[in-house]
Amino acid sequence: INTTSNIATYVWNFGNGISTIAYSSTVQPKAMYTQSGTYSVTMYVVKGACMDTVVKSIEVELPSRLIVPNIFTPNGDGSNDLFFLTANNQQEISMKIVDRWGKTVFEVTSTSGNIEWDGSNQQGKECAEGVYSYVLKTKGKDGVEQDLNGTITLIR
Repeated sequence: INTTSNIATYVWNFGNGISTIAYSSTVQPKAMYTQSGTYSVTMYVVKGACMDTVVKSIEVELPSRLIVPNIFTPNGDGSNDLFFLTANNQQEISMKIVDRWGKTVFEVTSTSGNIEWDGSNQQGKECAEGVYSYVLKTKGKDGVEQDLNGTITLIR
Protein backbone atom coordinates (compact mmCIF):
# COMPACT_ATOMS: atom_id res chain seq x y z
CA ILE A 1 0.00 0.00 0.00
CA ASN A 2 1.30 3.39 -0.93
CA THR A 3 1.02 5.40 2.27
CA THR A 4 1.65 8.70 0.49
CA SER A 5 -1.90 8.71 -0.86
CA ASN A 6 -4.90 7.99 1.36
CA ILE A 7 -7.36 8.22 -1.51
CA ALA A 8 -8.41 5.04 -3.23
CA THR A 9 -10.24 4.92 -6.54
CA TYR A 10 -12.92 2.27 -7.05
CA VAL A 11 -13.96 1.51 -10.62
CA TRP A 12 -16.99 -0.74 -11.08
CA ASN A 13 -17.68 -2.40 -14.43
CA PHE A 14 -21.10 -4.08 -14.42
CA GLY A 15 -20.63 -6.12 -17.60
CA ASN A 16 -23.57 -4.42 -19.31
CA GLY A 17 -21.74 -1.42 -20.77
CA ILE A 18 -22.06 0.67 -17.59
CA SER A 19 -19.13 1.69 -15.38
CA THR A 20 -19.00 3.83 -12.24
CA ILE A 21 -16.07 5.53 -10.49
CA ALA A 22 -16.14 6.13 -6.72
CA TYR A 23 -13.64 7.54 -4.26
CA SER A 24 -14.98 5.86 -1.14
CA SER A 25 -15.52 2.24 -0.17
CA THR A 26 -18.88 3.20 1.34
CA VAL A 27 -20.35 4.12 -2.06
CA GLN A 28 -22.65 1.35 -3.27
CA PRO A 29 -23.14 1.85 -7.01
CA LYS A 30 -26.18 0.38 -8.73
CA ALA A 31 -26.79 -0.86 -12.24
CA MET A 32 -29.92 -1.85 -14.11
CA TYR A 33 -30.03 -4.88 -16.37
CA THR A 34 -32.59 -4.95 -19.18
CA GLN A 35 -31.71 -8.37 -20.60
CA SER A 36 -31.52 -11.78 -18.96
CA GLY A 37 -28.10 -13.38 -18.93
CA THR A 38 -24.87 -13.95 -17.05
CA TYR A 39 -22.78 -10.85 -16.34
CA SER A 40 -19.29 -10.42 -14.89
CA VAL A 41 -19.20 -7.56 -12.39
CA THR A 42 -15.66 -6.28 -11.85
CA MET A 43 -14.35 -3.85 -9.26
CA TYR A 44 -10.89 -2.37 -9.69
CA VAL A 45 -9.34 -0.65 -6.66
CA VAL A 46 -6.36 1.65 -7.12
CA LYS A 47 -4.53 3.32 -4.24
CA GLY A 48 -1.24 4.93 -5.17
CA ALA A 49 0.81 2.33 -7.06
CA CYS A 50 -1.26 -0.61 -5.74
CA MET A 51 -4.13 -2.17 -7.65
CA ASP A 52 -6.49 -5.04 -6.92
CA THR A 53 -9.38 -6.58 -8.85
CA VAL A 54 -12.45 -8.52 -7.73
CA VAL A 55 -14.72 -10.27 -10.24
CA LYS A 56 -18.11 -11.80 -9.45
CA SER A 57 -20.46 -13.47 -11.89
CA ILE A 58 -24.17 -12.76 -11.56
CA GLU A 59 -27.19 -14.34 -13.23
CA VAL A 60 -29.97 -11.94 -14.21
CA GLU A 61 -33.49 -13.25 -14.80
CA LEU A 62 -36.11 -10.69 -15.66
CA PRO A 63 -39.73 -11.23 -14.62
CA SER A 64 -42.03 -12.54 -17.31
CA ARG A 65 -44.01 -9.87 -19.13
CA LEU A 66 -46.52 -9.82 -21.94
CA ILE A 67 -47.98 -6.92 -23.90
CA VAL A 68 -50.94 -7.64 -26.18
CA PRO A 69 -51.91 -4.98 -28.75
CA ASN A 70 -55.61 -4.43 -29.42
CA ILE A 71 -55.58 -3.18 -33.02
CA PHE A 72 -53.59 -3.69 -36.21
CA THR A 73 -53.88 -2.82 -39.88
CA PRO A 74 -52.65 -5.57 -42.22
CA ASN A 75 -53.01 -3.45 -45.36
CA GLY A 76 -49.50 -3.80 -46.77
CA ASP A 77 -48.36 -0.23 -46.06
CA GLY A 78 -45.45 -1.43 -43.91
CA SER A 79 -46.84 0.12 -40.73
CA ASN A 80 -48.60 -1.98 -38.06
CA ASP A 81 -49.19 -4.79 -40.59
CA LEU A 82 -48.71 -7.57 -38.02
CA PHE A 83 -50.38 -8.33 -34.73
CA PHE A 84 -47.27 -9.04 -32.64
CA LEU A 85 -47.05 -9.98 -28.96
CA THR A 86 -44.27 -8.36 -26.95
CA ALA A 87 -43.16 -11.18 -24.67
CA ASN A 88 -40.26 -11.28 -22.23
CA ASN A 89 -38.99 -14.35 -20.44
CA GLN A 90 -41.85 -16.61 -21.51
CA GLN A 91 -41.47 -20.39 -21.54
CA GLU A 92 -44.63 -21.12 -23.51
CA ILE A 93 -47.47 -19.15 -25.06
CA SER A 94 -50.64 -20.56 -26.60
CA MET A 95 -53.04 -18.28 -28.45
CA LYS A 96 -56.37 -18.86 -30.13
CA ILE A 97 -58.17 -16.15 -32.14
CA VAL A 98 -61.84 -16.56 -33.08
CA ASP A 99 -64.24 -14.53 -35.19
CA ARG A 100 -67.57 -13.16 -33.92
CA TRP A 101 -69.28 -16.49 -34.63
CA GLY A 102 -66.73 -18.41 -32.53
CA LYS A 103 -64.89 -19.97 -35.49
CA THR A 104 -61.15 -20.35 -34.93
CA VAL A 105 -59.23 -18.26 -37.48
CA PHE A 106 -55.75 -18.53 -35.96
CA GLU A 107 -54.20 -20.84 -33.38
CA VAL A 108 -50.56 -21.17 -32.37
CA THR A 109 -48.28 -22.36 -29.57
CA SER A 110 -44.79 -20.95 -29.17
CA THR A 111 -41.85 -21.72 -26.91
CA SER A 112 -39.89 -18.67 -28.11
CA GLY A 113 -42.51 -16.05 -27.21
CA ASN A 114 -42.66 -14.77 -30.77
CA ILE A 115 -46.25 -14.83 -31.94
CA GLU A 116 -47.46 -12.79 -34.86
CA TRP A 117 -50.64 -12.81 -36.89
CA ASP A 118 -50.88 -11.28 -40.36
CA GLY A 119 -54.69 -11.19 -40.44
CA SER A 120 -55.05 -14.40 -42.42
CA ASN A 121 -56.90 -17.52 -41.33
CA GLN A 122 -55.28 -20.97 -40.99
CA GLN A 123 -55.81 -21.62 -44.71
CA GLY A 124 -54.00 -18.37 -45.69
CA LYS A 125 -57.13 -16.43 -46.70
CA GLU A 126 -57.41 -12.80 -45.51
CA CYS A 127 -59.83 -12.33 -42.62
CA ALA A 128 -62.45 -9.62 -42.92
CA GLU A 129 -62.20 -6.34 -41.02
CA GLY A 130 -63.74 -6.54 -37.61
CA VAL A 131 -63.30 -7.41 -33.97
CA TYR A 132 -61.83 -10.79 -33.07
CA SER A 133 -61.58 -12.43 -29.66
CA TYR A 134 -58.50 -14.13 -28.31
CA VAL A 135 -57.68 -16.57 -25.53
CA LEU A 136 -54.08 -16.52 -24.42
CA LYS A 137 -52.31 -18.86 -21.99
CA THR A 138 -48.74 -18.20 -20.92
CA LYS A 139 -46.18 -19.70 -18.63
CA GLY A 140 -43.19 -17.54 -17.76
CA LYS A 141 -39.71 -18.87 -17.06
CA ASP A 142 -40.25 -17.46 -13.56
CA GLY A 143 -43.21 -19.86 -13.09
CA VAL A 144 -45.90 -17.16 -13.42
CA GLU A 145 -48.88 -18.42 -15.42
CA GLN A 146 -51.49 -16.16 -17.04
CA ASP A 147 -54.83 -16.79 -18.69
CA LEU A 148 -55.84 -13.74 -20.69
CA ASN A 149 -58.65 -12.97 -23.06
CA GLY A 150 -59.63 -9.86 -24.94
CA THR A 151 -60.33 -8.46 -28.38
CA ILE A 152 -58.27 -7.46 -31.39
CA THR A 153 -59.57 -5.02 -33.98
CA LEU A 154 -58.46 -5.75 -37.55
CA ILE A 155 -58.67 -2.80 -39.94
CA ARG A 156 -57.58 -3.06 -43.59
